[in-house]
Amino acid sequence: MQKDTKYKKLLALAGGLTVLYVEDNLGLQKQASKLFERFFKNVVVANDGREGLNLFKELNPDIVITDVKMPHMNGLEMVKHIREISLDTQVIVTTAFDDKENLLEAIDVGVDKYLKKPIAMDVLLEALEQISLKIQNSKNQKLFNHYVHDVFEHQDNMLILLNKREPVIVNQKTLDFFSLKDFAAFKEFFKGFSKQLLTHNNFLYNKENIEWLDVVQANVRKLFNVKIKDKDGENRHFMLKAYSIPDKDDFFILSFDDITELNLLAIYDKDAISKEKKEDEKKTILSLLEIIKRNQSQIKIYNSYKGLNISNTGVLFRLTKEEINIKTTYLQQRAISINKYCIIESEIFPKAIKCNLKSINYENQQVELENLSFVDTKPSEQNNVRVVPFGTHKVSLFGGDRRLNVEVNILDISIDGVSVSLEVIPPKFTVGNDFRLNIVLDDSKIPLIVDLKAKLYKLDEKRKNFEAVFVFEDKLKAKKLLVEYISKRQMALIREFKGLQYAK
Repeated sequence: MQKDTKYKKLLALAGGLTVLYVEDNLGLQKQASKLFERFFKNVVVANDGREGLNLFKELNPDIVITDVKMPHMNGLEMVKHIREISLDTQVIVTTAFDDKENLLEAIDVGVDKYLKKPIAMDVLLEALEQISLKIQNSKNQKLFNHYVHDVFEHQDNMLILLNKREPVIVNQKTLDFFSLKDFAAFKEFFKGFSKQLLTHNNFLYNKENIEWLDVVQANVRKLFNVKIKDKDGENRHFMLKAYSIPDKDDFFILSFDDITELNLLAIYDKDAISKEKKEDEKKTILSLLEIIKRNQSQIKIYNSYKGLNISNTGVLFRLTKEEINIKTTYLQQRAISINKYCIIESEIFPKAIKCNLKSINYENQQVELENLSFVDTKPSEQNNVRVVPFGTHKVSLFGGDRRLNVEVNILDISIDGVSVSLEVIPPKFTVGNDFRLNIVLDDSKIPLIVDLKAKLYKLDEKRKNFEAVFVFEDKLKAKKLLVEYISKRQMALIREFKGLQYAK
């Protein structure tokens, strides 16, 4: 019964395999061939090693069974040539000689089984079963690897197949994301993969020194948020999940699904996003300033004095990661000193840059600036002069025909519009709505009364009040009423500011 079971098992394993049998003893060759044909799909015979090698090259069989001592080319020499062609072919060597030298040579050329003649039937069947099982396992593994690889390459996600903690397969999308040439490069890269995970509140990697892979593998099929910087330096948001593989202990698939376009990073950690934006902005600003410094180009420096633009050229002569040093005129230094900041522009800047004052050295005409950031408006693009009004003024604000009960103070005024401050926001005070402004400007002579329709253009909440910008709708009327007033105020401010150069 046991023998029949072995026969059936060998038949099931060997049915689709091809055998090359090399034996110069024709009687033994005929007898053994009949036995092999009971189990194997194809059995091919050769009379010596040279003929056997030629048949191997032609047919590429799964198994080679060969004698050692044969004319023209012995079995071990033939096996040596076969191993130069294929390392996967299973080789059984049979010999009538108990020769240690042949045994050592058989091991050296890569023989899989070494059987001494005469061979007992159960020994031969056991050897054939082991060899056939090994071939089937190898084919199954190749099929599995091919299937997994094919599945990997047709996924939109980044995928990594791990055996415990070691990468086995990685798809091209993963290699491309990290700019890696091949799998060998990824294996080395994966040793420090935790460095790629960025800290973020409520994410898997929300603080340093987390054994992230242990956490993921212990929570198969659980979703984890992770943040990784791509090759362009942009933060990407992924959903990470680990999958176990049935009947494959210690094998896991890590799947990284890119969900950056959902814009969820800020929801999880607003502070982190704000900080990252500031860091990215800082790097951009420093890169632009480095170009200016390297090319010894001038920059344009802007300040305001009671609404009046004060501008001069300057030269950047020192640059660090935290601050810059510029040289400019004394008057511009005075303006910076009053404002405690300045705005700088250049043709290569996409936006103007605001810089806070750190220190001034009037003797050397040097200004040290810090906390650099982009601002949305460029002083150079301001179309009309803005000024802070003379002396006292009064503003009445109307919504439709109703006067709004709110105190309004003018911050600055131009022929285009007016900026004001308000302690409270009245009802229906919404950007885009129409209002009427009745303004009385007192320049200590004859008060100027300006009554104009205006649209609320901008509204900002400050620490203690609100600031609003109104745009006049009747430009011609506004210009007629205000141009002379603003011109006189501008000249007065210029004289006033120039007088500051003599102040201590």
